[in-house]
Amino acid sequence: MRWLVPVVLLVVLASAGAGLLARQVYQRPAAEPVPMVGPTSVSSMPATEQPGDPVVRLTADAAAHPDRDPVRELFQRFFDATNQHNYNQWRSTISPFGLNWIDSESSWLAKNESTRDGSIVVQRIDPAPGGNLRVLVSFMSTQDPKKAPENLRESCIRWHLVYSLVRASGGFKIDFAREQSTTQMEKC
Repeated sequence: MRWLVPVVLLVVLASAGAGLLARQVYQRPAAEPVPMVGPTSVSSMPATEQPGDPVVRLTADAAAHPDRDPVRELFQRFFDATNQHNYNQWRSTISPFGLNWIDSESSWLAKNESTRDGSIVVQRIDPAPGGNLRVLVSFMSTQDPKKAPENLRESCIRWHLVYSLVRASGGFKIDFAREQSTTQMEKC
């Protein structure tokens, strides 16, 4: 009976020490902060500031998804390529199957020569069959109205698109060929 208190105390101390050691060993390294936004607003942006910041940001909902980092990085490369009119970089973000459906370089450059995208927000990331994803993205584009979609010939458009992402080449790629996007657009 006289050994009971020291034995219990020793067990408690050993457990606490093991817990602290396990926390140190299994603790995740501090990650880079993810650019986030609060609830999106549809407030007007002065024309001189359109289309806004080209940095891809995430809502809290999208930031909670385990694939947030590769998704954000993919869309950052996609929009950077569009803004820099870099067809080869843009093409590198498209799935192998989707490459069968995209424009030629000259056609893509002609369509996008005046395009600038900004105010880019990954709103939501949802699972899709086969480990793929469906991603709701909103952004603003400015362009020559003659290069805008035929049904909305405006110099500034606010877009809401659902992109299909597939696993390819060790990461995600945008797949324009599959159930592509649900597209909504409106004048800024």
